Amino acid sequence: MSLGDDRYEKIPIGFAFPYQGEIWRDVFVNANGNLTFGTGSTDWTESVPDLLNGPARIAALWDDLIQDEDSVIKVTHKKNSVTIEYNNMGEFWTGDRNTFSITLYQSGKVEIVYGDCQSDDGLAGISQGNSAADPGPTDLSAAEELSVSGTAYEIFTLDSNPDNDFDLSNKNLRFSVPEL
Repeated sequence: MSLGDDRYEKIPIGFAFPYQGEIWRDVFVNANGNLTFGTGSTDWTESVPDLLNGPARIAALWDDLIQDEDSVIKVTHKKNSVTIEYNNMGEFWTGDRNTFSITLYQSGKVEIVYGDCQSDDGLAGISQGNSAADPGPTDLSAAEELSVSGTAYEIFTLDSNPDNDFDLSNKNLRFSVPEL
């Protein structure tokens, strides 16, 4: 798919996808490293307030990314899953390259797989949006498995503290459906 800078496209999921208490049949693929439900997003200024107050969202690397001639966004449908791959996406201001994918499973599970990501800043996580409560940040790189319900996020900032740099390169995040 070809999105361009700060654009989005609505795609069919291919099955009924349960997410944040609703059933979704479509998802918006946003060029800035995230998926939204119900509406697309051109927002390139990742922030916790936007995560909490915007639409339901899955953010692998929400940042000011750009799809240029060296980047590919690919959607792969399988019987029980759909994967959105962001390959070699450039960061708008620095040109840093980033590769990651988001897979939605028919069960409601979400998996984010990171390849090489050079960005130092951005936001990763999930939220039901629509004025969600802020549970505070989570160290996603230390989490083995997270719940797909509610909000879990980590914000990475450009500052002199290296502990705030993006540290999810070559890691996998799994958001599972809570057992009843």
